[in-house]
Amino acid sequence: MNGMLRILLLCLCMACLLGVSACSSKRISAYGPSQQAMRQYTMGQRVVQTAQKQIGRKYRFGGESPSGGFDCSGLIWWAYRVNGINVPRVTGDQAGAGVRVPPRYAQPGDILVFKTGRLWGGLHTALYVGNGRFIHSPSSGKRVRIDSLASDYWGPRLRDVRRIVR
Repeated sequence: MNGMLRILLLCLCMACLLGVSACSSKRISAYGPSQQAMRQYTMGQRVVQTAQKQIGRKYRFGGESPSGGFDCSGLIWWAYRVNGINVPRVTGDQAGAGVRVPPRYAQPGDILVFKTGRLWGGLHTALYVGNGRFIHSPSSGKRVRIDSLASDYWGPRLRDVRRIVR
């Protein structure tokens, strides 16, 4: 019987180490990202990848499609929509969508809100890519591109970060 008890204890320990029992679920949730957090990050990455396929497309005021071009909020609306998530279509509404996140915690797919002037509330939106970079459709005559938050123009104008995928 003593040998059988040892084998049972060894099997139980192995199950905990291999993650097939409740032992591993407590350890993962305490020391690693949750399954929900991993899905969020993955969806944010997918939204960014969708938008990145539009790099080089022309800016068009009111644009919301690859065939017609994009304005800033149209690119965000389209990239989320392709991935099955509804976000507001216009910049002012995107600036209040989701939940506010401190900029240091920005994740791929978060909406960045910039204060660029007084026209139409003077707001501009973009998608955070990661590593201090973002993708956006800047303005008339320009094309969808990736820029840096470290730039002298964009960095000081960052007003807010909005997390859509919770």
